Amino acid sequence: MTYTIKDGCVQCDNCRPECPSGAIKTEPEGDNYWIDPTLCDGCEDAESPKCVEVCSIGALTPLQAKKGRCKSTLLPAAILDIFLNGKTNSFASSMVMWESCNVLAQRQALPWQADATGHLCYVRTVHRGRGEMRFRLAVNPEAPLPRPMKVDEGKAALGFFDIRATCLHLIFAAYATTVDCPWEDEFVINDQHIEQYLGLDKRKDLTKLDKLRLIKDLVYQACHLLVSLDWPRQGKVQPFSLVEHSVWELLHIQYYFEKDDQGYRHLIGLSFTVRTGIWAKYFLNKQDYRRQTAFYQYGILPQSLLFEVMSNWQQHEGAIRLLLWLLFKLRLGGDHRVTI
Repeated sequence: MTYTIKDGCVQCDNCRPECPSGAIKTEPEGDNYWIDPTLCDGCEDAESPKCVEVCSIGALTPLQAKKGRCKSTLLPAAILDIFLNGKTNSFASSMVMWESCNVLAQRQALPWQADATGHLCYVRTVHRGRGEMRFRLAVNPEAPLPRPMKVDEGKAALGFFDIRATCLHLIFAAYATTVDCPWEDEFVINDQHIEQYLGLDKRKDLTKLDKLRLIKDLVYQACHLLVSLDWPRQGKVQPFSLVEHSVWELLHIQYYFEKDDQGYRHLIGLSFTVRTGIWAKYFLNKQDYRRQTAFYQYGILPQSLLFEVMSNWQQHEGAIRLLLWLLFKLRLGGDHRVTI
């Protein structure tokens, strides 16, 4: 059960260090403590929540289910930025994108190994061994300089990864084609966008909080990926190397709350500010592509593919992996569909 902090909290900070999931947070000014309901599980493995045990004034209480609809005026506008024709959108389809998608789809099935520094690493050679890409997992995707996971930590994290995170990866790849300099320009996507892109807006079996938890988890998983690479010469594009960086930089998460008559704060929305990693300067650069000093590699993403992944991920994971492989392998036109 999720807990919340009622009015009357004295900001003594006794509860925050005790929270095992890091769900208790403060506003940037350091006051107004609040609980992230996407992280709080009520300490389900303990007799009682740790925060409740240490709170001297009883400011923590179980969060009651929200009644009624959310106030749309409190949420950002849900104007769609991609799939404007209701069918397809261009998306970044370079080898970095392809192999990142493969990491999210294959997860533990890939040959992960410990690198020289003791961190979990997956290496993918390219162009007949003349170059390679190296993937590691970030401990905290929101950190300005994410540090990679050690072997045991990384293997444990992979066990919780969900193949549906490939959908967020592809959505981000589609957004990357909508900005001129994706390695510099950020984009903002909110939960209402994601619900529509994935068909979650039609799921009546999930509560709003269930959907927000799922969306945040999938966004986090897509943003866990770190990549470094050594790329050989291709045509007139000279060889280059890139130090480790995030495939997707998760710059900020905005939480939207609505308070009910009893003083409970209910999470009603999320928005994510994301920027493409520096890989895009070499693989999604229109200006330098014209000068033949970089690449601009893109494909066509059918929205129906996202629906297929979301509908069949449990029963037919092997087919979903094949579907994702075909997306990058085939050159789809705007009217083509990929189905299983």
